[in-house]
Amino acid sequence: MANPKDPSESSFPFSDVPEDIQLFILSLLSPSDIARFASTSKRFVSLCRNDTKLWFNMCHRRWGSKTHISKWGGGNITYKLLYKTLTRWENLIGFWRHCGRADLSDHCPRFIVFEWGPSFVSGSRVNGTCQATKSPFLWMGISSDGQIVNFLDLEGQSELPTEGFDCWLDPVCSDQNLVPATLNFMGNNHFMVEENSNFWHCCKRNSSSKNIIEDNEEIVVVGHYSGKPRSLPDRLVPEMYSYFANRTSPGGDKSWRRQRKKEKERQGRRKWEPEHFLKLIDCLPTGDKPMQSL
Repeated sequence: MANPKDPSESSFPFSDVPEDIQLFILSLLSPSDIARFASTSKRFVSLCRNDTKLWFNMCHRRWGSKTHISKWGGGNITYKLLYKTLTRWENLIGFWRHCGRADLSDHCPRFIVFEWGPSFVSGSRVNGTCQATKSPFLWMGISSDGQIVNFLDLEGQSELPTEGFDCWLDPVCSDQNLVPATLNFMGNNHFMVEENSNFWHCCKRNSSSKNIIEDNEEIVVVGHYSGKPRSLPDRLVPEMYSYFANRTSPGGDKSWRRQRKKEKERQGRRKWEPEHFLKLIDCLPTGDKPMQSL
Protein backbone atom coordinates (compact mmCIF):
# COMPACT_ATOMS: atom_id res chain seq x y z
CA MET A 1 0.00 0.00 0.00
CA ALA A 2 1.31 3.45 -0.92
CA ASN A 3 2.16 5.76 1.90
CA PRO A 4 -0.08 8.84 2.25
CA LYS A 5 1.46 11.98 0.87
CA ASP A 6 3.31 14.07 3.39
CA PRO A 7 1.44 17.42 3.84
CA SER A 8 4.75 19.23 4.14
CA GLU A 9 5.62 18.29 0.57
CA SER A 10 2.67 20.31 -0.82
CA SER A 11 3.05 23.35 1.45
CA PHE A 12 4.86 26.54 0.53
CA PRO A 13 5.70 29.74 2.45
CA PHE A 14 3.30 32.67 2.63
CA SER A 15 5.86 34.89 0.89
CA ASP A 16 5.43 32.81 -2.28
CA VAL A 17 1.70 33.50 -2.41
CA PRO A 18 0.69 36.19 -4.97
CA GLU A 19 0.37 39.63 -3.40
CA ASP A 20 -3.34 40.01 -4.20
CA ILE A 21 -4.08 36.80 -2.31
CA GLN A 22 -1.83 37.92 0.55
CA LEU A 23 -3.75 41.18 0.86
CA PHE A 24 -7.08 39.37 0.74
CA ILE A 25 -6.03 37.04 3.56
CA LEU A 26 -4.73 39.92 5.64
CA SER A 27 -7.96 41.85 5.14
CA LEU A 28 -9.77 39.08 7.03
CA LEU A 29 -7.66 39.67 10.13
CA SER A 30 -8.08 42.19 12.94
CA PRO A 31 -5.76 45.24 13.16
CA SER A 32 -3.96 43.71 16.14
CA ASP A 33 -3.32 40.50 14.18
CA ILE A 34 -2.04 42.54 11.23
CA ALA A 35 0.33 44.43 13.53
CA ARG A 36 1.69 41.15 14.93
CA PHE A 37 2.10 39.75 11.43
CA ALA A 38 3.97 42.88 10.29
CA SER A 39 6.48 42.42 13.14
CA THR A 40 7.53 38.99 11.81
CA SER A 41 9.37 40.31 8.77
CA LYS A 42 10.51 43.62 7.29
CA ARG A 43 9.20 42.40 3.97
CA PHE A 44 5.65 42.28 5.30
CA VAL A 45 5.70 45.78 6.83
CA SER A 46 5.02 47.53 3.51
CA LEU A 47 2.36 44.94 2.72
CA CYS A 48 0.51 45.71 5.96
CA ARG A 49 0.77 49.46 5.28
CA ASN A 50 -0.89 49.17 1.87
CA ASP A 51 -3.67 51.68 2.46
CA THR A 52 -5.50 51.57 -0.87
CA LYS A 53 -5.65 47.78 -1.11
CA LEU A 54 -5.55 46.39 2.40
CA TRP A 55 -7.22 49.00 4.62
CA PHE A 56 -9.69 50.11 1.96
CA ASN A 57 -10.86 46.52 1.51
CA MET A 58 -11.21 46.14 5.28
CA CYS A 59 -13.33 49.31 5.47
CA HIS A 60 -15.41 48.41 2.42
CA ARG A 61 -16.13 44.88 3.60
CA ARG A 62 -17.32 46.06 7.00
CA TRP A 63 -19.14 49.32 6.19
CA GLY A 64 -19.34 49.56 2.40
CA SER A 65 -23.06 48.74 2.37
CA LYS A 66 -23.81 51.38 5.03
CA THR A 67 -21.77 54.43 4.01
CA HIS A 68 -19.57 55.77 1.18
CA ILE A 69 -16.08 54.79 2.31
CA SER A 70 -14.23 56.91 -0.26
CA LYS A 71 -16.11 60.12 0.68
CA TRP A 72 -15.04 60.30 4.32
CA GLY A 73 -12.65 63.16 5.00
CA GLY A 74 -13.18 64.41 1.46
CA GLY A 75 -11.20 61.39 0.25
CA ASN A 76 -8.00 62.86 1.73
CA ILE A 77 -7.55 60.67 4.82
CA THR A 78 -6.00 57.24 5.16
CA TYR A 79 -8.30 54.25 5.26
CA LYS A 80 -6.41 52.99 8.27
CA LEU A 81 -7.47 56.08 10.19
CA LEU A 82 -11.01 55.64 8.89
CA TYR A 83 -11.08 52.01 10.03
CA LYS A 84 -10.01 52.95 13.55
CA THR A 85 -12.55 55.77 13.73
CA LEU A 86 -15.53 53.82 12.39
CA THR A 87 -14.71 50.88 14.65
CA ARG A 88 -15.13 53.24 17.60
CA TRP A 89 -18.31 54.84 16.22
CA GLU A 90 -20.02 51.69 14.96
CA ASN A 91 -21.51 50.91 18.35
CA LEU A 92 -23.32 54.27 18.35
CA ILE A 93 -25.77 53.09 15.68
CA GLY A 94 -29.14 52.57 17.36
CA PHE A 95 -31.24 54.21 20.06
CA TRP A 96 -29.94 56.03 23.13
CA ARG A 97 -31.69 57.69 26.06
CA HIS A 98 -30.67 60.60 28.25
CA CYS A 99 -29.68 59.81 31.83
CA GLY A 100 -28.98 62.04 34.80
CA ARG A 101 -30.78 65.18 35.84
CA ALA A 102 -34.51 65.43 35.22
CA ASP A 103 -34.67 69.17 34.44
CA LEU A 104 -33.62 68.95 30.80
CA SER A 105 -33.00 72.08 28.77
CA ASP A 106 -34.97 72.74 25.63
CA HIS A 107 -32.00 71.70 23.51
CA CYS A 108 -31.33 68.35 25.20
CA PRO A 109 -33.34 65.40 23.83
CA ARG A 110 -34.57 62.47 25.88
CA PHE A 111 -34.01 59.99 23.06
CA ILE A 112 -31.48 59.89 20.20
CA VAL A 113 -31.14 57.56 17.23
CA PHE A 114 -27.78 57.30 15.46
CA GLU A 115 -27.63 56.39 11.76
CA TRP A 116 -25.05 56.10 9.00
CA GLY A 117 -24.75 58.94 6.50
CA PRO A 118 -22.85 59.05 3.19
CA SER A 119 -19.71 60.45 4.85
CA PHE A 120 -20.76 61.01 8.47
CA VAL A 121 -22.73 59.62 11.39
CA SER A 122 -25.83 61.55 12.42
CA GLY A 123 -27.67 61.56 15.72
CA SER A 124 -31.30 62.68 15.58
CA ARG A 125 -33.75 63.69 18.26
CA VAL A 126 -36.75 61.40 18.49
CA ASN A 127 -39.80 63.58 19.09
CA GLY A 128 -43.25 62.33 20.03
CA THR A 129 -44.45 58.83 20.85
CA CYS A 130 -47.11 57.28 18.59
CA GLN A 131 -46.21 59.46 15.61
CA ALA A 132 -42.53 60.00 16.26
CA THR A 133 -40.51 62.45 14.18
CA LYS A 134 -36.79 63.08 13.88
CA SER A 135 -34.78 66.29 13.86
CA PRO A 136 -30.97 66.76 13.68
CA PHE A 137 -29.08 66.76 16.97
CA LEU A 138 -25.47 65.66 16.42
CA TRP A 139 -23.23 65.49 13.34
CA MET A 140 -20.05 63.39 13.46
CA GLY A 141 -17.40 63.28 10.74
CA ILE A 142 -13.75 63.65 9.80
CA SER A 143 -12.16 66.71 8.22
CA SER A 144 -9.78 66.48 5.27
CA ASP A 145 -6.77 66.76 7.60
CA GLY A 146 -7.91 63.81 9.72
CA GLN A 147 -9.48 65.75 12.58
CA ILE A 148 -12.49 64.29 14.35
CA VAL A 149 -15.29 66.87 14.06
CA ASN A 150 -18.56 66.77 16.02
CA PHE A 151 -21.27 69.43 16.00
CA LEU A 152 -24.37 69.78 18.16
CA ASP A 153 -27.39 71.16 16.32
CA LEU A 154 -29.18 73.04 19.09
CA GLU A 155 -32.20 74.06 17.02
CA GLY A 156 -32.44 70.90 14.93
CA GLN A 157 -32.80 72.84 11.70
CA SER A 158 -29.54 72.40 9.78
CA GLU A 159 -29.28 70.18 6.74
CA LEU A 160 -26.18 68.53 5.38
CA PRO A 161 -25.47 69.25 1.71
CA THR A 162 -25.16 66.40 -0.72
CA GLU A 163 -21.50 67.25 -1.39
CA GLY A 164 -20.50 65.66 1.91
CA PHE A 165 -19.42 66.43 5.44
CA ASP A 166 -16.04 67.92 4.56
CA CYS A 167 -17.59 70.52 2.22
CA TRP A 168 -20.01 71.44 5.01
CA LEU A 169 -17.21 72.57 7.35
CA ASP A 170 -16.38 75.76 5.45
CA PRO A 171 -19.67 77.65 5.95
CA VAL A 172 -20.41 76.06 9.33
CA CYS A 173 -18.61 78.83 11.25
CA SER A 174 -21.40 81.29 10.43
CA ASP A 175 -24.12 79.10 11.94
CA GLN A 176 -24.56 80.14 15.57
CA ASN A 177 -26.82 77.17 16.31
CA LEU A 178 -24.06 74.63 15.68
CA VAL A 179 -21.83 73.98 18.69
CA PRO A 180 -18.51 72.05 18.46
CA ALA A 181 -18.70 69.03 20.76
CA THR A 182 -16.64 66.17 22.13
CA LEU A 183 -17.90 62.64 22.77
CA ASN A 184 -16.34 60.76 25.67
CA PHE A 185 -17.09 57.03 25.61
CA MET A 186 -17.47 55.19 28.90
CA GLY A 187 -17.62 51.58 27.81
CA ASN A 188 -19.83 50.42 24.97
CA ASN A 189 -23.20 51.59 26.27
CA HIS A 190 -22.52 55.00 27.82
CA PHE A 191 -21.15 58.27 26.46
CA MET A 192 -20.99 61.90 27.53
CA VAL A 193 -21.27 64.78 25.09
CA GLU A 194 -19.85 68.17 26.06
CA GLU A 195 -19.08 71.44 24.33
CA ASN A 196 -15.61 71.69 22.78
CA SER A 197 -14.71 75.31 23.51
CA ASN A 198 -11.19 74.87 22.10
CA PHE A 199 -12.32 73.69 18.68
CA TRP A 200 -11.89 76.95 16.76
CA HIS A 201 -8.50 77.59 18.39
CA CYS A 202 -7.38 74.10 17.32
CA CYS A 203 -8.64 74.72 13.79
CA LYS A 204 -6.51 77.86 13.46
CA ARG A 205 -3.46 76.08 14.78
CA ASN A 206 -3.97 73.02 12.58
CA SER A 207 -4.33 75.16 9.48
CA SER A 208 -0.70 76.27 9.82
CA SER A 209 0.78 72.92 10.83
CA LYS A 210 -0.50 69.41 10.26
CA ASN A 211 -0.70 67.37 13.42
CA ILE A 212 0.46 63.78 13.52
CA ILE A 213 0.96 61.14 16.17
CA GLU A 214 3.18 58.10 16.02
CA ASP A 215 1.59 54.79 16.97
CA ASN A 216 3.33 51.46 17.39
CA GLU A 217 3.18 50.71 13.68
CA GLU A 218 3.60 53.94 11.70
CA ILE A 219 2.96 57.69 11.52
CA VAL A 220 -0.75 58.31 10.96
CA VAL A 221 -2.91 61.42 11.00
CA VAL A 222 -5.26 61.55 13.96
CA GLY A 223 -6.09 65.18 14.49
CA HIS A 224 -5.76 67.01 17.76
CA TYR A 225 -2.13 66.75 18.87
CA SER A 226 1.26 65.30 18.08
CA GLY A 227 3.52 63.21 20.25
CA LYS A 228 4.63 59.70 21.06
CA PRO A 229 2.48 57.13 22.90
CA ARG A 230 2.21 57.79 26.62
CA SER A 231 3.75 61.25 26.23
CA LEU A 232 2.14 64.63 26.81
CA PRO A 233 0.88 66.51 23.76
CA ASP A 234 3.39 69.18 22.73
CA ARG A 235 0.90 72.00 23.24
CA LEU A 236 0.35 71.06 26.90
CA VAL A 237 3.99 71.40 27.95
CA PRO A 238 4.24 75.23 27.63
CA GLU A 239 0.79 75.56 29.17
CA MET A 240 1.93 73.56 32.22
CA TYR A 241 5.07 75.64 32.63
CA SER A 242 3.06 78.82 32.29
CA TYR A 243 0.51 77.60 34.83
CA PHE A 244 3.03 76.73 37.54
CA ALA A 245 5.11 79.83 36.81
CA ASN A 246 2.08 82.01 37.38
CA ARG A 247 1.41 80.25 40.67
CA THR A 248 4.97 80.46 42.07
CA SER A 249 6.53 83.60 40.58
CA PRO A 250 6.14 87.08 42.14
CA GLY A 251 2.73 88.40 41.32
CA GLY A 252 1.77 84.94 40.11
CA ASP A 253 -1.29 84.75 42.36
CA LYS A 254 -2.82 87.72 40.54
CA SER A 255 -2.08 86.13 37.17
CA TRP A 256 -3.64 82.90 38.34
CA ARG A 257 -6.75 84.76 39.51
CA ARG A 258 -7.06 86.50 36.16
CA GLN A 259 -6.73 83.14 34.46
CA ARG A 260 -9.46 81.68 36.67
CA LYS A 261 -11.68 84.68 35.94
CA LYS A 262 -11.28 84.18 32.22
CA GLU A 263 -12.09 80.51 32.66
CA LYS A 264 -15.29 81.32 34.53
CA GLU A 265 -16.27 83.84 31.86
CA ARG A 266 -15.68 81.24 29.18
CA GLN A 267 -17.83 78.74 31.08
CA GLY A 268 -20.52 81.38 31.41
CA ARG A 269 -20.70 81.60 27.62
CA ARG A 270 -21.31 77.89 27.23
CA LYS A 271 -24.22 76.94 25.03
CA TRP A 272 -24.29 73.32 26.15
CA GLU A 273 -23.73 71.59 29.49
CA PRO A 274 -22.26 68.04 29.59
CA GLU A 275 -24.97 65.40 29.23
CA HIS A 276 -24.90 61.61 29.54
CA PHE A 277 -26.64 59.04 27.37
CA LEU A 278 -27.15 55.27 27.71
CA LYS A 279 -27.76 52.83 24.88
CA LEU A 280 -31.15 51.12 24.64
CA ILE A 281 -30.52 47.40 24.22
CA ASP A 282 -33.18 45.28 22.46
CA CYS A 283 -35.25 48.34 21.62
CA LEU A 284 -36.96 46.87 18.54
CA PRO A 285 -39.76 44.26 18.42
CA THR A 286 -38.84 40.71 17.42
CA GLY A 287 -40.78 37.57 16.57
CA ASP A 288 -40.29 36.22 20.08
CA LYS A 289 -40.99 39.61 21.71
CA PRO A 290 -43.47 41.49 19.50
CA MET A 291 -44.37 43.95 22.28
CA GLN A 292 -40.78 44.89 22.97
CA SER A 293 -39.97 48.64 22.95
CA LEU A 294 -43.62 49.65 23.57
